[in-house]
Amino acid sequence: MEDPGTDIGRTIADLAHHLGASGDLPLHQLVDDLVHHTHRTGRHTDDIALLLLRPHRTAEP
Repeated sequence: MEDPGTDIGRTIADLAHHLGASGDLPLHQLVDDLVHHTHRTGRHTDDIALLLLRPHRTAEP
């Protein structure tokens, strides 16, 4: 999320927009999509960690 010289609010808004556009992908594809999206700038000073959860409805007894 943090990129020196980049407004973090803009970065969060970009991520939220990207998730909204691709959030219906299976989780493994969403992870790949997000990682590739972050590599667009070519500037990385740290590792990337993702925690994605997708709720599942359970049948009620």
